[in-house]
Amino acid sequence: MRAGFAIAAMVFGASSATAQGATCQIPPDLESTVNAGGEYWSRLIETVIVDEPSSLAVDNSGRIWVVGRGCEASGGARIVRLSQAGEILDDHGYGQGVIARWGRVSVAADGQVWTAGFYSDFYSQPRGPEGLFVYSFTEAEPEPDRGFHESMTYNGAEALLPLEGGGMFVVQSVGSARGAEQPTGQDVEIIRFSDSLNPVWTYRSHSPGDDMARSAALTPDGEIWVVGKKSTGNPRTGIRAWIGRFDREGNPLFERFFGTGSYSASFDAVLATEDGGAWMAGAVGGLAQTVLIRVDADGEVLHEVELDLSLPSRGTNPVALGLGMQRVTGLAATPEGGVFAVGHTSDPQSGELDALLVWISSDGELIRVETFGSSGSDHARAVYMLEDGSALVAGATTNGEPVMDRRGWYGWLFRVGPNGELPSLGSAG
Repeated sequence: MRAGFAIAAMVFGASSATAQGATCQIPPDLESTVNAGGEYWSRLIETVIVDEPSSLAVDNSGRIWVVGRGCEASGGARIVRLSQAGEILDDHGYGQGVIARWGRVSVAADGQVWTAGFYSDFYSQPRGPEGLFVYSFTEAEPEPDRGFHESMTYNGAEALLPLEGGGMFVVQSVGSARGAEQPTGQDVEIIRFSDSLNPVWTYRSHSPGDDMARSAALTPDGEIWVVGKKSTGNPRTGIRAWIGRFDREGNPLFERFFGTGSYSASFDAVLATEDGGAWMAGAVGGLAQTVLIRVDADGEVLHEVELDLSLPSRGTNPVALGLGMQRVTGLAATPEGGVFAVGHTSDPQSGELDALLVWISSDGELIRVETFGSSGSDHARAVYMLEDGSALVAGATTNGEPVMDRRGWYGWLFRVGPNGELPSLGSAG
């Protein structure tokens, strides 16, 4: 147990799905999107549901870590580890009986695996602690050291950024402390943790309206890009898509606003580039206007890519890009210096979602758009680029059921080839 975090160590236990039996089973009559054979594969993770899994990473031994919210009624956090072939190695739940979910997982340069998320002992009388929790794992053993930082966080970590030499940055969105006499809106918060999980410093935006962090990334020199949405302080422009850059001590360097004032305006993903700039993706003019923007180190726009309505779709649903709701939630750099983006788009008539896959060149040219999934609803949430140019994509699927009639979302992980090869969806056999 680490000093300063006794509360979490006392109340946040671990359990193994292998030992206790998975509590969520795939109904046998559903269309199966599992295909564990072949080089490019698809795998259901039936113990992780809703709009999870939320993050994935690959450790120094090549194991895939997928984290999110478990399917237990209590919403316990869940970690599933898989082989490079998509075989589930182990499946662990944490925090059964409380409200908890993992938000992010990252692997530090020394091989240490870090996870961060949200925890709330909501059902206790009196109500127990709630806030951000951070765990560290060894590569070989999924039993963690743990830390707890009490705060009115909304989603737990939106970004978890390990630092060379130890410690990390955690970025989240927070609200007023419980019982505050003068409640305020949401704020962007950055916490610098030491390698012993003790807070070193905290930045909080303290804007008059609602601010929300969605993602963050480290520049090559250790500064921080944070993206999301933020109140401009002007009632005419309202909330706009926002990017901010911070130095290593959490001091704001500059911020930029994009699009018209709209509550739906937000950047949801960011990817730092080798030149100190960044790619970000989000909606700047409403849910149907998703763009990917590249900026230089000073936040000046270099490229802007809007998804083209005329591009063909793939899959069982006639998806019209841009006409229905779409969202990009994950970005990864390709070996050629371009960007691979993942998210979802919807059929404006049926309301079904398909996973959205977008390839962009280093010059900002839109190369390819694919939609992918079952005959129900599917979305992609996170992406991890492998050395050979193929990519792991984590998301969720209704596994063939219509979105309005679904009995649940199931965690979903699939591998995409370097040239856009997609796995076939069929019976697991």
